[in-house]
Amino acid sequence: TATTVRHNLANLRQVTFEVTDDCNLRCRYCGYGEMYCGYDERKSGYLDFSQVKPLVDYLSGIWSTYLPDSSQTVTYFSFYGGEPLLNMPFIEEAVKYIEDLGLNRKVFYSMTTNAMLLDRYMDYLVENDFHLLISLDGDKEGHGYRVDKSGNNSFYRVIRNVKQLQNRYPDYFRSNVNFNAVLHNRNSVQSIYLFIKSQFDKTPSISELNNSGIRRMLVSVLVVNL
Repeated sequence: TATTVRHNLANLRQVTFEVTDDCNLRCRYCGYGEMYCGYDERKSGYLDFSQVKPLVDYLSGIWSTYLPDSSQTVTYFSFYGGEPLLNMPFIEEAVKYIEDLGLNRKVFYSMTTNAMLLDRYMDYLVENDFHLLISLDGDKEGHGYRVDKSGNNSFYRVIRNVKQLQNRYPDYFRSNVNFNAVLHNRNSVQSIYLFIKSQFDKTPSISELNNSGIRRMLVSVLVVNL
């Protein structure tokens, strides 16, 4: 019913924007890659804020009219890709607009990133208290499927950028940064955990590689036999 919809929107916990399907990596196991049958082709599209402004305005109207169940309501605005940092103009405009609205709830911002551009934008992310989920599959060998457009392992650049963030903003790093890893045949739960724990004192979340729809010739190459 309309009442149920309004109630759910008044208590909405997360709004996610896919800001681009473009990426500066070509991870071998990416859902956009040729590893999977019927994969989605990248269009390198970039979301413009004018496309989502009506949604933000609509939610703002709902939130100012209908009370949530809690006086401590929190809503996350999350930015996803592709690699979201490739579309910083959208992120900056969205955050500024949301902040200027003065919404009657606590607002947080979050992002899943491969950290390739983290050195360029970390000051902004810290200033706006972003919660970051960084994709890192462990040590150099474990991270080996996360390659750039030239086929080079992105490990050293990612580690350099993450270490820079940790050293420059240690308090922020402790409170706002977490890691996600993909489990495959070049790493293990133990190796991922030990590397990220020893390097960053963090406990990563670990996801199994999606083995649905993988081209037969690649199954033995990438999929862990569970």
